[in-house]
Amino acid sequence: MKSLFIFFGTMSLTIILLAGCAKQNLVNKSYHNLTGRYNAYYNANLRIEESFALLNNQHKDNYNKLLEMYPYAVATDVNSVKQPLDEAITKSARNIKLHEIGNWTDDSYHLMGEAEFLQQEYERAANTFKFIVDKYHPENVAKELEALKKKKKKKKKKKKGKKRKKRKKKRKKKRTKKKPNGNPEDEAEEKPIKYGMKHRPVRYKSMLWLAKTYIQLGQYDDAGYYLRQLENDKKVPKKLASEVQAVIAYSWIVQKEYDKAIEPLEVAIKGTKKKSVKNRYVYVLGQIYQMQSNNQMAMEHFHDVLRLRPSYEMEFNARLNMATNAASASGKKVVDPEIALKRMLRDSKNEEYKDQIYFALAQIKLKSGEKDEGILALQQSLNYSASNAQRTEGALLLAELFYERDDFVKSYAYYDSTVQVMDKKDERYGTTEMYKRRLEGVATHIAIKEDKDSMLVVGAWEREKQEKWAIRGMEMDALNGQGSRAGSGSGVAQGGVAGKNFREREGRSMVAESVNGERQANRPNKRTTTGKITISDAAIQKSKFSLYNPSLQKKGVREFEKRWNNRAWVDDWRRSDKEEEVTTDADDIAVVEPKTQAEIDAYLKKKGVPKSDQEIASMKAKIGASMYKAAEHYREDLGRTDKALELVEQLVKNYPNNTYTVEAMFLAYNIYSEKNNVSKATYYKNEILKKYPESNIAKVLTDPEFANSEKLKYEKINKYYDDTYAMIKGGEAEKALGRVRAIPAEFGNNYEMKARFAILEAMCVGGMKGEQDYIKALRIIVTSFPDTKEEKQAKKMIAILNGKRGSRGGGSRVKTENGENGKSPFKVNKQMKHFILIVFDNKKTKVNQYRAPLTEYNNKFHLNKKLSVSTILVDASIPTIIVRGAYPNADEAMKYVVDARSNKAFLSGVKGYTVYAISSENYGIAMTTQKFHMYSTFFEKHYR
Repeated sequence: MKSLFIFFGTMSLTIILLAGCAKQNLVNKSYHNLTGRYNAYYNANLRIEESFALLNNQHKDNYNKLLEMYPYAVATDVNSVKQPLDEAITKSARNIKLHEIGNWTDDSYHLMGEAEFLQQEYERAANTFKFIVDKYHPENVAKELEALKKKKKKKKKKKKGKKRKKRKKKRKKKRTKKKPNGNPEDEAEEKPIKYGMKHRPVRYKSMLWLAKTYIQLGQYDDAGYYLRQLENDKKVPKKLASEVQAVIAYSWIVQKEYDKAIEPLEVAIKGTKKKSVKNRYVYVLGQIYQMQSNNQMAMEHFHDVLRLRPSYEMEFNARLNMATNAASASGKKVVDPEIALKRMLRDSKNEEYKDQIYFALAQIKLKSGEKDEGILALQQSLNYSASNAQRTEGALLLAELFYERDDFVKSYAYYDSTVQVMDKKDERYGTTEMYKRRLEGVATHIAIKEDKDSMLVVGAWEREKQEKWAIRGMEMDALNGQGSRAGSGSGVAQGGVAGKNFREREGRSMVAESVNGERQANRPNKRTTTGKITISDAAIQKSKFSLYNPSLQKKGVREFEKRWNNRAWVDDWRRSDKEEEVTTDADDIAVVEPKTQAEIDAYLKKKGVPKSDQEIASMKAKIGASMYKAAEHYREDLGRTDKALELVEQLVKNYPNNTYTVEAMFLAYNIYSEKNNVSKATYYKNEILKKYPESNIAKVLTDPEFANSEKLKYEKINKYYDDTYAMIKGGEAEKALGRVRAIPAEFGNNYEMKARFAILEAMCVGGMKGEQDYIKALRIIVTSFPDTKEEKQAKKMIAILNGKRGSRGGGSRVKTENGENGKSPFKVNKQMKHFILIVFDNKKTKVNQYRAPLTEYNNKFHLNKKLSVSTILVDASIPTIIVRGAYPNADEAMKYVVDARSNKAFLSGVKGYTVYAISSENYGIAMTTQKFHMYSTFFEKHYR
């Protein structure tokens, strides 16, 4: 028995081995199908599915925007799946090589295409899918089969005898009788191709992915060509039909043709069975209807989302959008918006979503024309906001609302906050930043004017009133400091309108009810027990009275909280119009200590309250300057000449002796001249000539040639500045310093751009003498040119230099951009082959120990690049690792550099190194000239 078992086992193994080595036949093909399907292909497919899941989970849906139909296509960190995708590509390639005659070759190519797509290598993915579509076209497959048949026939003719030929002729005759046309080759072509192991061709799926890849590349015409083929071809599998419609809808959405996306998306929804995918499609369709202001259809589709039982986050946002659209829906409403939002605010599960609920409330208020209430609801939304996406929407909407009201100070504050939290890839980022820049000048100077005006008013008060104001201000600052520490996180400017007023105006409205009804967890009972009969714990335990039963008590508490939430123990708790009860713990009450006169004086000084006539005059001068500069910005940045004239007229009226009064008059003259208001323009011209006859502006008005000469003088000094700056950049600091100090002789003592030339002088001193003298020169600029851009620039440079000295000691000279001796030897050629250099800071570093982990990293994350690692010394002493490989240009090499700097797996635990990309030409220059120490500046300038 044992010998029989060994015999049959040996025979079976021999047959399998022979099948694996034999030429193509039925047994051999079955073997390749089996091993190809359940070995390399199976494992590669697992890696692909794992990568899909990781990328989908990585993506965070922003429900304030149109949801992504394919989250994996917009993933930001594709490095997280680089290893499994590289493995999938390797396994697929091995499968194609070893089992080419099997039926799973095209599937392996398809997996390679999907892996390249997920790596966002769209050009490579498109080439792979295009190869599948062309190679496995039915006509090409039929030709290959026909060629194979002919080859077999020739072999059979040589090997078989006459009897075989006779049998073959008989079979041909029988086929001819069955088919009237008598063409056996046509019949063979019409027969469907039979695939073993229930295999189906992947060509149509690859065609769909090819279209999807072209969409990612922005080649919409090419994508449309293949999508039309898939839509019209009746042989496309039914399972794929709904996916085709979904990709058609996706194409229109990417092109922002939202109307055209509706019909294919509806068809895709009907044919999609996977619940998570269907939920997303229905939600996106609801959003599209919402964008079209078709509130009825939007409301109905968001209601449909709830029926599909989505995730809680999607369910919450669907309910929110359903309520928002119900407020403007024309037909039957599936929900009352106010009741729905009130219920959502009370629900403890929505604590982290209150920002979105208040934002939805604001939208309803704004649509109904209640702008004040809408603004306050938006500010409430920002108070609760925790995510950048929600802050962006709230702050941007507030910025736009305040802009419409001409409240440019608040509008600028909210635009500034929006820019800080908005994703730079957001299509609105450019516009938002533009508005911020335009408003900055107006907002800055109007804020200065309003602040100084307020301080003048406070300065005019009696001492007792000033002290009360200061004490109240210090107390408010202390409270705000506590509040910011306890609830910091919104990071968004607040508009300055109190939420209390909002609640007072709303009365019994939903917002007031929601605020009063908010649960206060674990709040102690403040009711007094004086005069009440108390029962001992022992008596309660012995009692048989049902209300003393602990289990019944707990049950009652649970039922109460389930219906009414965990409310504070107060009278009339059910009434919505009760007065708001404020309870405080003893620990929460801050002890107010009396303020000393020194503290009050320090606070008044800090706020800038003027004491002497000199301080008042200085403050008025600053107010006048701010008014004029704000008027200039109104005209130049916002085109609001009406606002500019309003400020100019106030300045001329209230501060007739201000330094900027004559310039303000000239500004009014120019504006009225542009408006063709001759009488007003003439009035301001005469006022200038009458009150300021010796001013340059008066000379410009009376002598046109004077303006031309001033313009030439300005152009001359500008060129002088540019030439001097170029010398500093070129490392000629001493020569540049001589030019700066020769300016009075060239242009006189009252020349333009004094502050800017002072900055150049400081740079020259720093380049020649070092950081200590550079800082001294910068401090002179701070004291000599207050309230200028140059003062701010000097302060920044002082802070930077002090920080650098603190970290590594001072005394080193300030280097120019091109190094110590002026000119960089390196050349810009980004299309040349590039290497990667990892340069270590410590000259004693033993770099050989890092070759193995670096090679492991390259094999894990850059397997297909075939990189090699070796060690060198740059500048004859700096230990360096060089990575050579398939980097034909700078862009490809910089991908490695960016990955290395962001990937924690790169030289994990190693510190004190820098990663560079360097062209082969510059590498040769660095090694021959030993000037690699100058490459860092070159790299930062040309590669960042």
